[in-house]
Amino acid sequence: MKTIKHTLILDDEATVLTELQSTLTQTVLKMGAENILTADNTETAFELIRQHLPELFFVDMELRNDIASEGNDFIEDIAKYYKKYGYKKMPFIAVITGYMKDYAKLLQPLQNENWFLGYFVKPTSTEEFNKAFLRKLHSQTITITWKGEGRVIPVENIAYLEKESAGGKNLFIYEWNGKSLEQHTMRIPLGKFLEEHLWNHPDFEQTHSAYAVQAAYVEAWDKASNLILKQKEGIVPVRVPVSDTHKKRLKKERGWFR
Repeated sequence: MKTIKHTLILDDEATVLTELQSTLTQTVLKMGAENILTADNTETAFELIRQHLPELFFVDMELRNDIASEGNDFIEDIAKYYKKYGYKKMPFIAVITGYMKDYAKLLQPLQNENWFLGYFVKPTSTEEFNKAFLRKLHSQTITITWKGEGRVIPVENIAYLEKESAGGKNLFIYEWNGKSLEQHTMRIPLGKFLEEHLWNHPDFEQTHSAYAVQAAYVEAWDKASNLILKQKEGIVPVRVPVSDTHKKRLKKERGWFR
């Protein structure tokens, strides 16, 4: 995942600008961002781009006070600017709008761009916004490389991760293939894998120094401090260990072990 130091919000409604800035503070600052920049017109926005070169943009699609440009025009201008000055990667861009039906067709060509995070309809609650944003920000697939061969798996199919025991340097990634859990191996520490691919992902929880799990696959838990993962009928359930420290946190945040 890209490092995000500067975030720019472009919206010409003062109240929305303030609310969105407050909402984003809880998300992007935790990701290492240094500040959240705001602009109510494209001229000011480009001044800030030249000064800070943001890695993340939130763009209002309908800029009523900016006759020279609308949100989609501004997105095109961003692409031209970054390309003109030789920047190899486009910044992440998300659209904010109160009129999704009017812009769905216009935004369709952007859906396949890996830098486009999609759209958010305003207003929305802080919790819903942050979770939706983080899901879109993270990669939808991960390439598992082992012994020169690569395999792409959807993030949503990863049930849990397990660090190799006895000082081993491998990581076991368990993918739900529709029938059972399939094990893949990758030579990477658990912590590094989480940081590079799933850091701050709202659906994944580290349960132990050697384990992490995706919440959607947790079906129950037992008295021995294990999470029990969903399996097809007739297959022995998988139990993922939870340390005392993580158990206390997960009980509070997820409602597990109650």
